[in-house]
Amino acid sequence: MVDEIENVKIGSLTPESRNVNLLVKVLDVGEPKDIETRYGTKHLAEATIADDSASMLMTLWEDQVEQVQEGDVLEIENAYISLVRGSMRLNLGRYGKMRKVDLDIDVSTEPNVSDQLHDRPRRDRYSQGKTRGKGYGKWV
Repeated sequence: MVDEIENVKIGSLTPESRNVNLLVKVLDVGEPKDIETRYGTKHLAEATIADDSASMLMTLWEDQVEQVQEGDVLEIENAYISLVRGSMRLNLGRYGKMRKVDLDIDVSTEPNVSDQLHDRPRRDRYSQGKTRGKGYGKWV
């Protein structure tokens, strides 16, 4: 018996959301850019994604930038939310997966949850100073 993945809706995500699975449509992909990080120069782009509850920005890293296009429907597993200047972004970590699926889904562009500003969530004393590593998710 195969376990069915339970998807969450974009509209229910919070700055603390971790290990989330979603089914989303890519509304647009922004211009790629290179940024300097503590791990060196990284290639990234931001994509606007949506489901029937809301839309938001997703950060695409490295080879993900070239593989995602406007109109793609993506099944995303084990993603997490990060805050960029107080704005929520969906990210794939080291253990995240993303794959294109041949479906058409209804989407809502409002609200865009990335437009809402949040205070950085407080870390507990066990996670301070730890990093997520250099993984950027896998295509399956």
